[in-house]
Amino acid sequence: MEFRSTATYVVSLETSNFHLTSKHTEGLTSFLSYQPKNLIVAGHSNGHLYIWKTDRTAASNADKNLPLQQYDKLNEPSIAHKGQIMFMKVQSGTNLLYTTSADRTIKVWDVFNSDRSPSCVQTISGHGGTVTAIDFEYASFATSPLSGHIFTASTDRTIMLWRNAPGRELMLFPFYVRTRVFDLKIWPHCLRYCPGRMGRGELFVGGGD
Repeated sequence: MEFRSTATYVVSLETSNFHLTSKHTEGLTSFLSYQPKNLIVAGHSNGHLYIWKTDRTAASNADKNLPLQQYDKLNEPSIAHKGQIMFMKVQSGTNLLYTTSADRTIKVWDVFNSDRSPSCVQTISGHGGTVTAIDFEYASFATSPLSGHIFTASTDRTIMLWRNAPGRELMLFPFYVRTRVFDLKIWPHCLRYCPGRMGRGELFVGGGD
């Protein structure tokens, strides 16, 4: 079975069947599944976000993935990334979506709460190259998941550490400020934070020259 790099296929692990989605298929660069609401989020090479609702009761493959129009405003020029979306991740406990991009920024999105209109709540700048990955560290005994840090990796050969601004731990949305920069000899492509005892976690970084 051959898959073209410019197309998006949905594969059923139960039946081994697959079908091609009908919209926004060329140029998709990253995917994320948000199971609580049966949503599929896709990042595009043009910096746009596309979100589908997965209908498990649909009779035909053509109706299984339905694009949600209420998210279209996220792709307005003043809001969307200016470059390819590289990586996406949801922060546990907040359900905020984080995206990294070739435009050297990280964006924080509030897109999964049905009581609020989808929006970008912060654009984080500071890297000098494509931001390739992100991961989260949660503060021990914290009163809020926003009390921890985030790590970001970039082709500028740095890892940056960010934390929510003081006093905002109990607010609805975070506002991240940079606290530390780690200079590397490699281009970091991926990273993973593993918590340890007494707050002594380890950050694993993968990359190349």
